[in-house]
Amino acid sequence: MAGNQRHRENSRLTPPVHTMTPPILGERGKVLKLRSAISILSAAFVLSIAMGGQAFAASVSAKDFVFVPQTVTINVGDSITWTNNGPSSHTATADDSSFDSGTMNVGNTFSVTFNTPGTIPYHCNFHQAQGMVGTIVVNALPGGTSSGEPLPNTGANSSTGPFIWLGLSLLVAGGGILLALRLRRLRA
Repeated sequence: MAGNQRHRENSRLTPPVHTMTPPILGERGKVLKLRSAISILSAAFVLSIAMGGQAFAASVSAKDFVFVPQTVTINVGDSITWTNNGPSSHTATADDSSFDSGTMNVGNTFSVTFNTPGTIPYHCNFHQAQGMVGTIVVNALPGGTSSGEPLPNTGANSSTGPFIWLGLSLLVAGGGILLALRLRRLRA
């Protein structure tokens, strides 16, 4: 009997060892999965803000009586900004008169957004005879119209992307909360 008494005392001192395997996806695993999903959506949201659907902006420098680069290739909807980095005043004037910067003094800039595909030669009104000319090649977007007509306005613009990601994030978060409440109800 003393042996049985001693065994009981020892069992009180050390908790019993369970050899049962934990469930495949315990509460902690579910929380980690939810955190991972939220992290991925947050990263995608930040990237969409940083990279967004914003159009590309090319830069051209007018200096030393030359445009650098002399030829710029962009897509429909992209823009080009000319900056006068030379010692003299310059212009950026399309040969077909579709754009004209007017006189750009040193340090001035001029921007144009191109919505029609095509090739547009341009020049500096003051220094065309010295060879200050350039070319813009505007490529149509894949699946775009070949007639050069602008696409209809859908109301979406470069600031729409973050709102889409915010909506998706809230939808996923709401689904996660509903799932957690359902699991809690099933356990009760």
